[in-house]
Amino acid sequence: MFKPVLALMNRARYLQKFAIILAVFMLPFCWLALDKLGGLYRELQDARDELQGLAVIEQYLPLYSSSLGLVGLQLVGQARESSELAAVINEQQQHLMLVARALNARLEDTSLAAYRVDENALASQAKVRGDLPVGILYAELLQGRPEHAARLRRIARDTHLSQDRDAEVGRAVELLLGTALPLYQALYQTRAFASYVTAYGYLESASRTSILGQAGDLEPFAQVPAGAEQARALIGEAAAQARDLYQQTIIAGYAASAYYDEDSTALWAERWQAYAPLIDRLDSATQLLLDDTAAILTARIAARERTLLGWGAALLLVIACLIYLFVGFYLSVRGSIRLITDATCRLADGDLRHSIRACARDELGDLAGDFNIMRERMRALIVEVVQFSDATHGKATQVSATASHSQLAATRQASELELISTAMVELVGSVQEISRSSHSTSDRASHASANCKDGGAKINRVMGSIDALFAELDESITTIVAVERESQEIARVVEMIRSVSQQTNLLALNAAIEAARAGEQGRGFAVVADQVRSLATHSQGLTGEIDGTIERLQREVGNAVRRIRCTHDRAGEVVHQARLAAEAFADITEGMSVIVQHNLQIAAAAEQQAAVVESVERNTREIRTLSGATRVSVDDMVRASDEVAELTGGLHRLVGQFKM
Repeated sequence: MFKPVLALMNRARYLQKFAIILAVFMLPFCWLALDKLGGLYRELQDARDELQGLAVIEQYLPLYSSSLGLVGLQLVGQARESSELAAVINEQQQHLMLVARALNARLEDTSLAAYRVDENALASQAKVRGDLPVGILYAELLQGRPEHAARLRRIARDTHLSQDRDAEVGRAVELLLGTALPLYQALYQTRAFASYVTAYGYLESASRTSILGQAGDLEPFAQVPAGAEQARALIGEAAAQARDLYQQTIIAGYAASAYYDEDSTALWAERWQAYAPLIDRLDSATQLLLDDTAAILTARIAARERTLLGWGAALLLVIACLIYLFVGFYLSVRGSIRLITDATCRLADGDLRHSIRACARDELGDLAGDFNIMRERMRALIVEVVQFSDATHGKATQVSATASHSQLAATRQASELELISTAMVELVGSVQEISRSSHSTSDRASHASANCKDGGAKINRVMGSIDALFAELDESITTIVAVERESQEIARVVEMIRSVSQQTNLLALNAAIEAARAGEQGRGFAVVADQVRSLATHSQGLTGEIDGTIERLQREVGNAVRRIRCTHDRAGEVVHQARLAAEAFADITEGMSVIVQHNLQIAAAAEQQAAVVESVERNTREIRTLSGATRVSVDDMVRASDEVAELTGGLHRLVGQFKM
C-alpha cells in the first residue's frame, strides 16, 4: 500500500520531501483560505456595488423629477401660449440637460455606463394634437420621454439593491421604488392638471373624467399606517396635502358643468408653484431613505472590510506559523544530516580522526553513534593493513629492480638485431632496386635503339623525298625557262605586229590623202582607207595591251625562277643536314647496343647478389624472432613484477591516505 509513496520519497531529497509535504498540506488550506477570502471580498464588492447604485439613483432622481416637471410644463403650454411660459419651459429644458450631463459624467467609466441618458432624446419634444383630452395628451407627452422609472428599477436590480437580504435596506428600496417614484409621477401629473385647467380656464367635458379622478390617484399614497417610519410619514403627508390642495383649487371650483373662470388663466404659475413645497417634502422623504440606506451600506462596507482584513491577517499568521514550523523542522533535520554527510565525506577522503558530535536524540543521533563505532573499527583494521603493506612493498621493489635489469639487456639485444634486420632488408631492397633499374634501363636502351633505327629510316625516306623534290624543282626551272623564252618570242612577234600596224596606218593615211586628191572618183577609196586606218589603230592599241601583259608575265616568270632557285638552294642545305642526322642516328644506335649489353650484365650480377642477401636476411629474421620471444618473456616478468610493486605501492598509498 505504501509502495508509491516510498518510491517517491526514496527518489526525493530532504528539501524536496519537505516541499512535497508542505505543498500537499498547504495547497488545500490555501485554497480554502482563498475561497473564504474570495467570498468575503465578493460580499464587500456587492456592498460597494449597492452603494454605487444607490449613489446613481440619488443622482438620477433629480433627472426624473426634472423630466416630469418638463412634461407638466409642456402640457400647460398646450392650454396657453405665452412668452413667459415658453421661457419657463426653455429654462426647465436647460436645467434638465445640465442634470443629464452631470449624471452621464458620474456614470462614465463605471459598471453602470450603459444607463447613460441620451441627451438628444431629452431635447426632443413629442408632436401631439392640441384637441386631445388632457389625460391622453399628458400620456402622449410622457410617452415621448425616456422611461426613467424603469431605468431606476433596473439599476437597483443590477446593483442588487432590490435583492438585498437586509430587511431595512429592502424596505427602504421598496419604499423608494414602489412608493416614492409612483408618487413623483402622481404629484407632477396633479400639478400639471391643476396648472393646465387654470391656464385653460375651462374644464371641457372630454377631460372631466381625468381631471376629477386625479385626486383618487393620490389617495393610496395618503394612507399612512400607524407607527410608520419618518420617510413613509413624509410621503403620506405630501400625498394628503396634494390631494387636499387639488380638491380645493380644482375639483371644488370646476366640478360644476360649464364653469369658466376667465380671471384664472393668468394664475397658472401660482398654481404651479403651490405644489413645489409638496414636491420638496417628497424630495426630503426620498433623501431620508437614501441617507438611511447609504448609512447602512457604508457601515456594512466598513464591517466587511474589517472582516476581510481580520481574516486575511489571521490566515497570513497561520500560514507564517506553519511555514516557520516546517522550516524549523527542516533545519533541524538538515543540521543532523549535514554533520553525518560531512563526516562521511571526510571518511571518504581518508580522514579517520574526527567523530560526529550530534545533539539530536532521534534516529539521526543513533545513526551518528553507529557511524563513530564503525570509524574506530575501520581505523584499527587499516593500521594492520599498513604494516603488512610496508613489508610486501619492499620485497616487490627488489624483484622489480632485478627484472628491470634483465629487460634492459634483452631490449638492447633486440635493438641491435632490429638494426641488423633493418639494414639487411634495406640492402635486399637496394639490390632488387638495382636489378629492376638495370632491366628497366636495358629495356629503355633497347627501345631507344629501335627508335634510333626507325629515325634513321625515316631520315632516309625524307632524303629520298627531298631528292624527288630536287628533280621536280629542276623540271620546274626548265619549264619556266622555256616559258620565258616563249614569252620573249611572243614579244618579238607582237613587236612585228606593231610595226605592221604602224605601216598600215601610214599607208591608210596616204591612201586617204590620194583619195582626197582624186575628188569624187576617190570617195569610195577614201572610205575604205578610213576603215583600214581604224583597224590599224585598233590593232596598234591591242598590240600595246598584249605587250604590257607579256611584260608582266616576264616579270612574274623571273620572280618564279628566282624563288625556285632559292628553294633549290635551301633544299640542298636540308639534304646536307639530314645526311648528318642520319649519320648521328647510326652512331647513337651503335652506342645504345653497347649500353644494352652492359645493363644485361649488371642485372645478372645484381640478381645473384640479391639471392645471397635474401638468404642472410632470412637468417637474421629468425634470430630476431627468437630474440623477440625472449624479450616478451622478460617483459612479462618485468610487467608482473612491476604490477606487484605497483599494487603494493598503491595499497601503501591508499592506506597512507587514511589519517589516523
